[in-house]
Amino acid sequence: MNKNIKLYAYRSFFLFIISPFLSLPFIFIDIYNRKKGALLCLALFMGILTYLLLPDWSLDLARYYQSYELIKEYSFEEFKNYLSLRSDYVYYFLFFIFSRVGVKFQILLFCLSTFNFYILFYIYNKVAVQCSISNKEYFKKFILYLFSIAILYYLSATRNSLACSFFLLFAYNYYFLNRKKRGIILLITAIITHISFLVYVPIMLIISLIKNKKGLIISSLLIFFLFSVIPVERFLNVFIGILPGFTQKAFIYLAEDRIGHWTLVLSHYLIILLGLIFLISFYKKLDIRFLTLLTSLILAVILVFPFGFITYDRYTFAFKPVLVLGLVICSSNIVDLHSKRILYLIEKTALFSFLLYFTYSFYLYRYNIMPYFSFENMFLLNILSTEYTLQDIFFL
Repeated sequence: MNKNIKLYAYRSFFLFIISPFLSLPFIFIDIYNRKKGALLCLALFMGILTYLLLPDWSLDLARYYQSYELIKEYSFEEFKNYLSLRSDYVYYFLFFIFSRVGVKFQILLFCLSTFNFYILFYIYNKVAVQCSISNKEYFKKFILYLFSIAILYYLSATRNSLACSFFLLFAYNYYFLNRKKRGIILLITAIITHISFLVYVPIMLIISLIKNKKGLIISSLLIFFLFSVIPVERFLNVFIGILPGFTQKAFIYLAEDRIGHWTLVLSHYLIILLGLIFLISFYKKLDIRFLTLLTSLILAVILVFPFGFITYDRYTFAFKPVLVLGLVICSSNIVDLHSKRILYLIEKTALFSFLLYFTYSFYLYRYNIMPYFSFENMFLLNILSTEYTLQDIFFL
């Protein structure tokens, strides 16, 4: 075992205090050597990127700046009335608490982003260490895992990204550690942070009752192909008389702009197919609890796929990192050459899919991330003195 594993990432931390951007290469070196605190340093770096992100009105983050200024003026009674009109309680409750203390919104965003990224890194580290892989393999899989995260979306520190962090903590505790009570509490927290995570509950319950997992995976593949070629309106018309409320809501989603850029759509098509191929190829080699988790996550993406990019994109945020965790688990216990080749092809194609998504997202938000490339923001003290106002957002 490498002795560096027992050491702390002091160098990275001290460099981060001086200049987060100059510390980045050293952070990755420490991650390779698995020094304690290196992943926290990277999470803090991501928090700084969120702090500097300048949103326009195409990002939810711009509206959060506006909401924070609004909530700052509320009394507790007024805030309760505001909260009663929403189903996502945790996020706005944090707005109220931080605004009452007088903390500027960018500090809250820094804390949320650091928390979100650290949870992701923490889960990866726990799973990878349990698999007893080499430093080289650990680092290679970490880079794949890093790109599996919708980084630029996570940097905007939305309700969905915070809820996804709680959901992944639920998944780790419930399916990996078998801590069911703690897992259920975390799942409830995810749902009251963003109601969309309620979708997973019936899917996970039903899949846990199905014994024939291979048949379920093949059925998921068929459903995906059907939804890809047959308009979903034909399926919904069957339920108009049975579930009028559900179908009405579904048609509202369908009326919205459902088409993302071709690079993003291709990225998602690839990753869904890769996920299904992975499950079909290795379902016998996966623990039944992890198999249930991954099948639930991919089925959720497939079932919302017909409702368009805006809807299904958010359900890939939990699925993609967990798929990479599956690759880590399998790579540590597969010995036959044929399975290794399949795994290698899945990994390389997955990396292509993730890079496709990341590259287009980088291009799409190029104006929002311009502060990252300012020399003034090279040093931490200068960064912390940067403060955005609603006027900055209006004129971006």
